[in-house]
Amino acid sequence: MISTLGGSEELIKIGVRVTENVNTVVILAGIPFKELFKGKNVNSEKMDIDPLQKAKDMKRLLTELGLEVKVHQVNPLSFDECIIKTIDLINEYKHEEPVLNVTGGTKTLSLAALTASWMCGAKAFIIQESENGAVRVDLPTSQPGKFSDIGEQGKRILEYLLTVTDSLEQDIELYKNDDELRSLITKNIANGLRVEPQSIVTNLKLLESYNLIKSRRGAIKRGEPSPGKMSVKLWWLTDKGKIYATYFRGTGL
Repeated sequence: MISTLGGSEELIKIGVRVTENVNTVVILAGIPFKELFKGKNVNSEKMDIDPLQKAKDMKRLLTELGLEVKVHQVNPLSFDECIIKTIDLINEYKHEEPVLNVTGGTKTLSLAALTASWMCGAKAFIIQESENGAVRVDLPTSQPGKFSDIGEQGKRILEYLLTVTDSLEQDIELYKNDDELRSLITKNIANGLRVEPQSIVTNLKLLESYNLIKSRRGAIKRGEPSPGKMSVKLWWLTDKGKIYATYFRGTGL
């Protein structure tokens, strides 16, 4: 069971109690607001809530009950970060049929987790109060879309760019030397896919039109014996593209 956590760890305990055959609980806890807004004058009761500490307390309790518990932290105000992390976790446990308890956390975290469940076709539920106490309410589940308009090669391009992004030490737009970004030029993307460069240009432009990737002109050093630099095109993922690429990497579509 993958559970979002914000102000109340009790919702996780209830989720475990009303769900059959749970042997592993993965807690997706928001970073405390006092860390997110450090140095800023924010007047809110939520500043005193520490989801990470609550997650640790819940881990101690559930471990004593014989469950395996893992804790992951996310920025609960970043939709992109929350959905990418949730997709990664669903993919990690996909052979164990994960179910998501999306009751806790900020609205952003819960909505991101629910969106991830729809994209991946994973079951999700909320804990709701009733006259008989807290009950589990299962939410509608979609079948994962095929994203057929992107095409097989488009998916492979997104996966390749995500692999490159994961290997870089900083955000791509912070690099001042294009030679450090050789893996993002058209020729090397094609090499990574083991196809000819001209065969991917149309799909690169298509993905850019969907706002899944960005591009710009760059210049890198020529190999020996030719001196100087040559003009190249650099391509990299947008935040939206990272979400799609994370999804495709886990599903094998």
